[in-house]
Amino acid sequence: MPVKTARTVAIHRIELPTRLPVGPVNAYVAESSVGRVMIDCGIHNEECRSALESGLRSVGYGPEDFD
Repeated sequence: MPVKTARTVAIHRIELPTRLPVGPVNAYVAESSVGRVMIDCGIHNEECRSALESGLRSVGYGPEDFD
């Protein structure tokens, strides 16, 4: 089976709050002509989810666009 490869990848950084001493963390959306992936969606709380959804909308996606 041939492997699909992309020559250009766009990477979007989304800052997420944690309420932890470490401070905010980053989620990333990488997109190319062969697909997209979200890397590290943050911690499980409403503040983080809201920031993630807002950040995804700012780059043209929503949570439903990821498996």
